[in-house]
Amino acid sequence: MLPQNCRLPIRPYALQAYLQTQTVELSKQRQSDLFEKSSAGKPLDLNPVLHESQLPAGLLLPKNGKFFTRFASSDRARLMEAENLWEEHKDRLPYPKSKIPPGDEVARLVQHHYNYWHEMFLPRQLLALSTLLGVIMKESDETLQEMLLSAFSGALQNSNTFCRFNSSAKKWATGIEGIFARHDFQPKTTFCEQTLWGNRQGRGTVENCKEAVVEGKSFCLEPQDTCFSGGKYATKKSEENIVGSDGVELFGQDASSLPQRSYTLIVTDPPYVGNVNYAELADFFYVWLRLALKDRYPHFAPEYSPKAEEIVENRTRGKSIQSFYEDLAKAFSRVHDGLSDNGLLVFTFHHTDQEGTIWEGLLNALCETGFEIAAVYPIHGESESSLHLMDKENVSYDLIHVCRKRTADPQTRSWAGIRQEIRRRARDELKAIEDGRYGKEPLPPPDVRLICIGKCLELFSAHYRRVVDHRDQPVSMHGALQDIGTIVDQLVTRDRPFPPELEGTDAVSYAWLRLLRKTQREIQVDELNKGLRAMQVTAEELKQAGLIIRGRTGRGRTYEVKQPHERLNPLLEKLKTPMPAAFQRRLLFDEAGEPVIYDISLVDLVHLLVGLAKAGESVSPWLQRFSQRRPQVRAALRFLRNERPDWVETIDRILPIIEGAPLLRTTEKN
Repeated sequence: MLPQNCRLPIRPYALQAYLQTQTVELSKQRQSDLFEKSSAGKPLDLNPVLHESQLPAGLLLPKNGKFFTRFASSDRARLMEAENLWEEHKDRLPYPKSKIPPGDEVARLVQHHYNYWHEMFLPRQLLALSTLLGVIMKESDETLQEMLLSAFSGALQNSNTFCRFNSSAKKWATGIEGIFARHDFQPKTTFCEQTLWGNRQGRGTVENCKEAVVEGKSFCLEPQDTCFSGGKYATKKSEENIVGSDGVELFGQDASSLPQRSYTLIVTDPPYVGNVNYAELADFFYVWLRLALKDRYPHFAPEYSPKAEEIVENRTRGKSIQSFYEDLAKAFSRVHDGLSDNGLLVFTFHHTDQEGTIWEGLLNALCETGFEIAAVYPIHGESESSLHLMDKENVSYDLIHVCRKRTADPQTRSWAGIRQEIRRRARDELKAIEDGRYGKEPLPPPDVRLICIGKCLELFSAHYRRVVDHRDQPVSMHGALQDIGTIVDQLVTRDRPFPPELEGTDAVSYAWLRLLRKTQREIQVDELNKGLRAMQVTAEELKQAGLIIRGRTGRGRTYEVKQPHERLNPLLEKLKTPMPAAFQRRLLFDEAGEPVIYDISLVDLVHLLVGLAKAGESVSPWLQRFSQRRPQVRAALRFLRNERPDWVETIDRILPIIEGAPLLRTTEKN
């Protein structure tokens, strides 16, 4: 165990170099000599263009000019020189001396013995950064100084010990990924360091960050729009202005404190529960920038960024998941009060949580405060290099939600009727996707599912709290998302499609049919969770339904899948109460032509019948009791007969009864 004030030792072992030249051969020894000289004597030009005659023959340089070389003794000498300079001058240079405060996200830093913000940087990085910041702080023109601080802030992200090397990078010589390639603090056992100054071949260097600020300012003064014409994208001067636009305001604050006035359009970005602790992450930049701005702006006076009002789940600050949704609803309510009757609220959401609970909570808070979703538009939300897309099952698209105030009570609709419209809408959207609405390249299935679900939510939200099930009870957002997810997954899934009779299957039964039907014993937790992402069903719901329990092997990394004979007695106990007479008098089908779902799911009914038949018991009474489910049960058993060889004999005893015996009959006693 290391003392709390010590971190793991580090050592440099390789350099990536860049020469802008044609492919030439250069001996390994001569290449090493060349870089030894450049380190010990006059450095090479940051962006050299060399002719073949200037380089000795021997080693083949790649066409992109990038190659690796060993960390030489002369490089080590320069490193030590920089560290000595830092120790000599650090008391006169500006750098953050703040201690890392307690928090959910920053707790990981303390666990890895990072106790102060400046400990996330090497001494030579601190020397370069603090020297640059000191010069910027001497700039008398405040506007120019703040532009330089913007460039400095961008460079911070790529000049620390939390960067990694991206071996697949093609556009930059460094191939570096900054600290926030993931939206968290992830200490690296092997990290990548680049020169702060760099050149255009670097990534996130001062030079590049400065150019980005200049480009941003140029766009601000002369904005351009991207248009698609003649099969090509082109830019043209925008007809709108950013600087000096009447009626446009930008607030750097939470929506719950929005100034009360009438707005026609509000664009915001809701928080993501506890997935991203923005205020804690912001301290990484804040503690540097406040050194230059604390005497000019009151909100830079505190030692750390403000956190008390942040809408987030954070146990360290006593913020629960329930308080998050309550605060989110308050923010939406404030926005609702400020919008004109015809005004619009626009925000984006990136659906990455595997169970969909965050999206569900956000939509509930939105609809409960009187909004409905007018339209949903997908937009690519992650770059190809994003660490979030390393898992191909992750969603790469954001959904832009365009919402309006619900100005009148919606008409009461049956969920069965709306489901028919949702299925048609999902089919239409799927066809548009396949026809290239979002580009020529086919979208990954997770993106297709999310886009279709988003489009279907437009219909449900318009009748929120007025959508009722067969018992005239309101359909919850959770139930709607599950059913929509099931419908969409049925349309998207190409392998082994289900019979048409199973289209109206409840979400839990559908999840079992899709993921567990072939499993005779155990399934990996990760495999099940990954499969459930598409259906808005959780593993906990499958446990509550009695379909799985935590596995006894693999240290809790598996679920044990319950078989019909194991579930038989619990199902009989659950169903021993006769069906209420009121249910028996109801129509067998609703107005949409779909079977009425009583108090038993399809998977429970199938398991009941298979379990009884396997035990040698009669299934006829149960087939009579649930006679309206005959088409669904028959289709399910025929489907499962081809999927479960161990059930073939049992299913062959049930199917003739379903297909041949009368299911509705009266006895002489009745």
